[in-house]
Amino acid sequence: MGGMRVVCISDCHGHLPVIPACDLLLIGGDVTPVADHSVKYQARWLNNFLRPWLQRVPARHICGIAGNHDFIFEQAPSRVPTDLRWNYLQDSSIVIDGLKIYGTPWQPWFCDWAFNAPRENGEAFLAQKYRLIPPDVNILISHAAPRGWGDPAPVGANLPDGGNPVGSVALLERILQLCPLLTVFGHLHSGYGVYQVPCPIPGDGSKMALLANASILDDTYQPANAPLQFEIQGEGSSLTISQVA
Repeated sequence: MGGMRVVCISDCHGHLPVIPACDLLLIGGDVTPVADHSVKYQARWLNNFLRPWLQRVPARHICGIAGNHDFIFEQAPSRVPTDLRWNYLQDSSIVIDGLKIYGTPWQPWFCDWAFNAPRENGEAFLAQKYRLIPPDVNILISHAAPRGWGDPAPVGANLPDGGNPVGSVALLERILQLCPLLTVFGHLHSGYGVYQVPCPIPGDGSKMALLANASILDDTYQPANAPLQFEIQGEGSSLTISQVA
């Protein structure tokens, strides 16, 4: 595989940004506006706004997942337009240009919204979901953040543990176990940024997992952050990734 340009966004909440030309666009959930969580409204918005935007995006391939505000994908998946120009991933994977991409929408309990783990024993529930991530995954798209990385609690949030950090322990453990080339997430808007965490893989102490909180909005739900861009080079076990300014 030659160089692949990857662009990452998450938590658009109805704000559909300008996307630079790329080979692969990854969308980490919470695409629909927060103004109305009804299935009727979200179905209309997906059809009238997300559809034409996806058609215009200058990306060869698009993969996306749902988030905790995207109720239609959990409550009425039959109402989601089936011909949107993206590969929707929900506990499923796809191979694009030799890269295995897996998407999962689940996250720790928050306001009992879409794709929430139970309030009690939530991490055990999430561990079951994340065990579905295949061992040979190259790119992971998760709405949830891994615990301790890009996961500050939203200001004023009433969360079970009451503070920072608020990402998933189970997700972090699975990432460290599998060490995918890139993990894209969002959910916690003010955690925007790129992080590197070493993977404790026997015999390969230098391997790092690249984590990208790609939220484009801030905690006031206003556009604040640019899409994150990466370049992937190589093939097979020699894949490398670097951030593009």
